Amino acid sequence: MPGEDDFHGASRQPVAAFRKYLKDPVQERTLTSTFANGILYARGATKALNNSNHTKWQRIEPGDLALFFRNKLLIGSGEVVLNIKSAELSDDLGRGVEPGSNLPYELIYVVKNIKPWNIDRKDLYVKIGYNNPNQLAFQVIQGGKAADVAEWLEEQSEITRTQLEDIVEKLRDLEETDELRLRLARKEQAYWRQMLFKGSQIGQCAICNEHYPVDLLVAAHIKKRSACDREERLDPNNVLPMCLFGCDALFERGYVFVDKFGRVRLGRSSTFSSTLRNRLTKLDRFVSCWSDKNSWYFAEHAENTGNPTD
Repeated sequence: MPGEDDFHGASRQPVAAFRKYLKDPVQERTLTSTFANGILYARGATKALNNSNHTKWQRIEPGDLALFFRNKLLIGSGEVVLNIKSAELSDDLGRGVEPGSNLPYELIYVVKNIKPWNIDRKDLYVKIGYNNPNQLAFQVIQGGKAADVAEWLEEQSEITRTQLEDIVEKLRDLEETDELRLRLARKEQAYWRQMLFKGSQIGQCAICNEHYPVDLLVAAHIKKRSACDREERLDPNNVLPMCLFGCDALFERGYVFVDKFGRVRLGRSSTFSSTLRNRLTKLDRFVSCWSDKNSWYFAEHAENTGNPTD
């Protein structure tokens, strides 16, 4: 449903234009309560010559995540409120027909909470497991996967320092298993990843010094977050990239630590198997990002994990 009133892929329309096409009073109450200012946001699709769009459209449910594409980019997303099939409504809205197929944009769905994006479709395809190399004009993600993709999208958005401070403050009073805490923690992680990787696809683990795709690295606090005060949680000198091939877990649990000279050392443990000891011995190296600014955090980590610093 293209038009001059395009809003990140959706079209601004008056609620009044939809009233006579609604199925029941519940739909009207839904629209008037959701869009109290009288303006809603909608998207329309044709049924497609092979009827494939119609099949997808019929499965749409309230709460699903609608994705809007243009020029190989995801330009917007919105939460589905309801859907209406009506060529007459499409005509009333001045949508015309699709060039080539001459089909009307009759598969209409109303959305809210629209968010702008500028994400390469290929990155999104990896997330949703979609292998079609062609641009998606009509795509709605359903069920639990919708929430998963929505969270991934939030992680791609840039988070400001002020937002990080707010996140840290809110996390302080939430239980470890709280759903809100999990969402906020992901946003906190996204902030530090933005700082560390700056949009790069490849990053370097601070412990083993190996280079990996950034989705195999985490932004790890040197001093365990639960032991940090507010200022320490917000200090960029307390955050380093560590790989998921073991360094993050080995460091967090104290199997390795960094001494006062910036060298990775084996931690104190009587349970080292020969396999583990062989793995840890390979990590015996200087940490390239060690400095006066983060040496104190490494010392705190060593002390908190029961390892010597001298």
